Amino acid sequence: AESLHFGALRGEGGGRNLKYVFVSRDAEALKAFSQEFAGQLYEIDGLYNLQSPAINGYQEYVLSLKPQAIGLSITLADLSDQVRAAFYGTLVDSFIRGEEEVDVIVKYAQSSNSSLLDLQDMNIKAPDGRFVPLKELANIKLVNRESRLSRIGYDAASSITASVSANIQDLSNMKSGISSQILSPLLAQYPSVSMKKDGFTLKKEKVESDFVYYFMLVVFLVYALLAIPLKSYLQPLIIMSAIPFGIVGAILGHLLLSFPVSLMSIFGIIALSGVVVNDSLLMVDFINKARAAGQDIWSAIVDAALKRFRAILLTTLTTFFGLLPMLFETSIQAEALIPMAISLGFGIVFATVITLLLVPCLYAILEDVKQKLAQQS
Repeated sequence: AESLHFGALRGEGGGRNLKYVFVSRDAEALKAFSQEFAGQLYEIDGLYNLQSPAINGYQEYVLSLKPQAIGLSITLADLSDQVRAAFYGTLVDSFIRGEEEVDVIVKYAQSSNSSLLDLQDMNIKAPDGRFVPLKELANIKLVNRESRLSRIGYDAASSITASVSANIQDLSNMKSGISSQILSPLLAQYPSVSMKKDGFTLKKEKVESDFVYYFMLVVFLVYALLAIPLKSYLQPLIIMSAIPFGIVGAILGHLLLSFPVSLMSIFGIIALSGVVVNDSLLMVDFINKARAAGQDIWSAIVDAALKRFRAILLTTLTTFFGLLPMLFETSIQAEALIPMAISLGFGIVFATVITLLLVPCLYAILEDVKQKLAQQS
């Protein structure tokens, strides 16, 4: 077998593959570039099943007429017809045997059509009835052909794909290394060749660009849902101050468990943004109720920190321990969800620790600022 490939669907909806597409008006330069690039990819540990029309091609013999063939009125079509008939056979008769039609095909024996020597020694019938050896009538050249010819617009195109071993955790780091250490020098060496983004890459970039939009939308919705019942424009900002610390906790969780930050991690961070505000909301709501009951600002803050500590801690720990089974799951089906669980679990734990200290301080600072502004007015 020249190529053997085993594949399976993965939980995240795609395989761990690298794909590069290159285009050029110079087909020969593109072929040389593809072969050199593929050769360097072969040397990288963790890459296998490299596929490219430039390297997974085939060989063929090309015939061109010699002057003697022209003198005998033999055309290239005559040569190709007789060579094909000799090696692949020609239908000479058909007859009925029982209920089946049997074709009679005449061609060289298997032992006489397996080498270049057999091709050179075969005889070609000239129009005058003579038989002349093929090697006297034609030049025979062995050339390499690509298994597939592709074009994008007016440019010749070449695609190279490779599968990535499951042992490679940081796929983004591998791609960056290939781009900086292999691709950039080769593209500088072949200025007529350029890299073109394939459909999957364009879709991935679109998802990443949409992340900013959806994240800002989530933040705005959380702010609006908090501002309406609290009847304040500033207190929601105090509650939402836990979001950046939750993101920091999510990144620290990935570092602790040696997981790269992936697209699923980012989805987990978006979900985390709506979850981490719960603890801050408990704290601020209790302070507001205590002040409405007549307590001063400092006693209300201290009282809230003491009485809401257990509720906040239990809310965080139940969420974190509820995600632990997913964090330690080893099945392929759960592989895509682990980064999301890391973002949620570690993000909410880190944000809670900060919340217990930061939110009361910010609340006190906000009240000090209000008093200063009131005194100045």
